[in-house]
Amino acid sequence: MSINSIFPHILITNLDSRPDRWAKIQETMRQANISQYQRLPAINGYHNPYQLQWRILFTKYPQHKISSPGA
Repeated sequence: MSINSIFPHILITNLDSRPDRWAKIQETMRQANISQYQRLPAINGYHNPYQLQWRILFTKYPQHKISSPGA
């Protein structure tokens, strides 16, 4: 039984601004003989409009201890 049959579809989040990280994960997947994966573009939660939305939620629900907009 191969890892590809156990996990037939793997999604990997990656920022468009970090092609270096994508290249590194591709090499890691190749070395692990994992071939069935797909890149899912991520958003940077520290950039607007997400930062403002996070601040509003953090202020409204401080008990949830949200540490960052990308968490």
